[in-house]
Amino acid sequence: MKGFWLLIAGLYMLPSLIVAQTNTIRLKGNIKDAATHAPVPYASIGLQGKDIGTVSNSNGAFELSVAATNASDTLVVSMMGYEQQRYTLQHLAQKLEADPTVLLEPAQHLLQEVKVTGQKLETNSLGNKATPSGVGMTPFKFSNLGNEIGLLCKVKGKITYLEAFNIDIFLNDYDTLFFRMNIYTLENGLPKENILHEPVYLQFTGSKGKASIDLVPYDIVVDEDFVVSLEYVKKLHKTNLVRKEQSGLYFGAKKLFGGTMFTRYASQGKWMVSNDGLFAPKMEVVVKQ
Repeated sequence: MKGFWLLIAGLYMLPSLIVAQTNTIRLKGNIKDAATHAPVPYASIGLQGKDIGTVSNSNGAFELSVAATNASDTLVVSMMGYEQQRYTLQHLAQKLEADPTVLLEPAQHLLQEVKVTGQKLETNSLGNKATPSGVGMTPFKFSNLGNEIGLLCKVKGKITYLEAFNIDIFLNDYDTLFFRMNIYTLENGLPKENILHEPVYLQFTGSKGKASIDLVPYDIVVDEDFVVSLEYVKKLHKTNLVRKEQSGLYFGAKKLFGGTMFTRYASQGKWMVSNDGLFAPKMEVVVKQ
């Protein structure tokens, strides 16, 4: 974790250097709701297909510095419940100089059709759930807002109602943990479209324990395999500065036998896949089928 903090310290020093460089494009602005002009917190900003991006803060403000060689690349601004905005990097930079506000239009969503049957539903667990043996821990290694880690959940074509999400916190030296949970469809074996119409956040305070989200109020229904992920959208603030070893944030973990884990470094970045028995976080989705 020492390397993580050295990286963060380095990032705070970058702005003064960027201003002096002519080969860097610096974006700075605020993301707002086009209808109400209220700030849109934790919106994703990223170059399509590249590991370059960030997330707006709780007030909708963001900053992102990108090499000028990416000037013609597509940059996507997105948030659940809103229509995506797409720009070339150069176009958005010019726009923000004239007006630092990016407006997102609320999305119009059709109600999802749910097939109701008289069949009795059974409660099941999907993902990388805990077992009596082979349990350990894995460190939190994220250093960039927009990082994600996700697991494949197989529903085998059954109508499936998502009830809860659980993850084990093995050790936590930060104040309040804050992550966004995402649910993705699959295309060609990779996460594709986030099916959630509103953001779902995981919050946890304490040194260890089970962090959970009640998903019942969100009425999430699927009938195809999906990926559940946690996304790093708010910087953590360390409160325990005494611990020397195993310091920071560790998730409970176990071998992911026969399963698939996905990671990506930034919003709109490329997904990386591992299905070779990786020691992965115990991320569990409780469902009724």
